[in-house]
Order: sequence, then C-alpha cells, then structure tokens
Amino acid sequence: MSGSKLKKDSLGVLTIVFFVISAASPITGVIGAMPIAFMAGNGPGVPGVYILAGLLLLVFSFGFVAMSRYVVNAGAFYSYISVGLGRQFGLAGLNVALLAYTTIQMAVVAMFGFFAQMFLSEHFALSFPWWVYSALMLVVVLLLGIQHVELGGKVLGLLMLAEVGIVLATDGAVLAAKPLSALELSSFAPSVIGSGAVGVAMIFAISSFIGFEATAIYSEECREPAKTIPKATFIAVTLITFFFALTSWAFVQFHGAASVAAVAHKDPGKFVFDIAASTLGPRAVDVMSLLLITSLFAATQAFHNTLSRYIFAISRDGFLLKSFSKVHPVRGTPYRSEEHTSELQSLTNL
Repeated sequence: MSGSKLKKDSLGVLTIVFFVISAASPITGVIGAMPIAFMAGNGPGVPGVYILAGLLLLVFSFGFVAMSRYVVNAGAFYSYISVGLGRQFGLAGLNVALLAYTTIQMAVVAMFGFFAQMFLSEHFALSFPWWVYSALMLVVVLLLGIQHVELGGKVLGLLMLAEVGIVLATDGAVLAAKPLSALELSSFAPSVIGSGAVGVAMIFAISSFIGFEATAIYSEECREPAKTIPKATFIAVTLITFFFALTSWAFVQFHGAASVAAVAHKDPGKFVFDIAASTLGPRAVDVMSLLLITSLFAATQAFHNTLSRYIFAISRDGFLLKSFSKVHPVRGTPYRSEEHTSELQSLTNL
C-alpha cells in the first residue's frame, strides 16, 4: 500500500451515511437544540422550518455531488474550492472549515465528559473529574480511527440506530395516543412557518445537518465514488430532514400548537425528557441520558475522522508536515493525522 494513499473500496453507502448522521448527533439536536428553536424561534412552525432547511440543502447537494464526480479527494471543500477558484481561496475555505470543526469538536468532547460524569456519579457513585472521561473517550476514538474506518462506521451505526430508535419510539407513542382527526397540520402552513423569529429557528435547523458534506471526505476510500457519494449525500439529508421534522411535529401534537413554545420556554432542559417520561415511562429518561452520552461519542468519532482527513489532505499537498500524510501500512488509515488530531483535542480540552 502506498504511503500517502488511503485504503480504497473500504466504505459503502450505509457506512458513510452513518458517519454523517452521527456527526449530526440526532438525540443531541433533539434534546439540546429543538426546545430552543421552539422557544426562541417560530414555535409551532419549527417542523416546517426543518423541511425548508432540508430542501435548501438538497438543492445545494446537487451541485455538491456534481463536483464529487470530477474531484475525488479527501480534502472535500478545500479541494473543490482550490480547483474552482485557486489554491489561495481553497486554503482560506479550509481554515474556516478547520476552525469550525475544531471548535465544535472541543465542545462535543467537553460535553461528553460533563454528561458522563453526571450520569456515572448519579447511577454508580463514581467521582472522577469530567476531563478523565473526555480523555478516555479520545483514546477510544483514536484507536477506532486507526484500526479500520469501516469498524468505526459499524460502531457509529449501532449507536446512531439506538439513539434514533428511542426518539422515534417517543414520536410513535405521542402520535398513537391521539386520534387521526385531532392531529394538527398548522405547523406546515406558510403563515405559521414565517411567524415569530423564523431566522433563529432556521439557525438551529441548519445546525442539525452539520457535517453532511463529510460524504465527500471519504471519496478516496469508498467503492465507486461517482455513485456512492451522491447516494450517501441525498440519503443522509433526506433522513435527517424526516427525523427532525417528524419529531418536532410530534412534540407540537403533544403540547398543542398554541402551547408548545411556552412549555419549551418554561424548562427547555427537561422539555424532551418530560415528553419521554409521559409517553414511555420514567425509565426512558435514563435510556435517553445514556444515549445522549453515546451520541456525543459518536459525534466525536465522526468529527475526528473529518478533521484527520482534512489534515491528511493538506499535508499531502505540502502545507503541513509531510509525515501527517502517511497512512497505516496495514489499515490504510491516515494514522499520523489521526494522532495529531487527537493530540490537539486533548490539549484544547484539558
């Protein structure tokens, strides 16, 4: 295997979709962001905003996947911008992407430590500092990233299915408890979508798709990139749109269009947990709390893979130490850039 070439044909459509949806961290978006969208955005119009955001990103995706057919490179946006506008603009775009991903990764790693400490202290009387859990998680993320990218994809897939499952179970319980004639469709009316602070709601909706462009980052490692990348991109955007639109609409049904914003404003931190406890029972709150932690782990793995491949790509192009572009002689993963990424995360979070 060449020292600066990633392992080809190691990823399929589903694995890449799992990476993308894991980066979006569905249960974190539902528990942390959705109540804020209700209370500070446009209230009952939030489900319509998620659909609008999904449609906007689908339109963008047509151009995005078209570029992936001509530029097969782990640098993704950096490579596309460099080919279209020149290397200087490509590096400028790369700096923005690295800053954004690194900042998000720092927050996610710290959140993992915070919630892990809280959960383990409450249920198992463990009293380690939060950063211990963050550091241990980073070690696991690094090992998974180096071993096999498809192994990491399988782990993320299982975690992602679990967190999506508990949320969809809550949605199903809410909708099953109401007769069909009592379901409200006002959330999708243009007048309701455009009411209130629709811009704030759109910010939280768009953030729920974060990392969807990572499909192109795996173009050098997937099978038939000209077919795989477009399929993975459209599937990921469609699934994320459906998930958040359905969930937010179910929550509107639970509290009612006239009350959902006020209830979210009263206690946004418990908004989702209260619905789960009422529909699935108090044990569901414990399950959601645990899956929130695993969701943050999955998001860290996904963002770690993205950052390491950006570092790999620019190192291969001569903008960082050449050693960062070396791949594992057996695994075919960018293990030097994986290690560099992990070191940066450890330093910034500790």
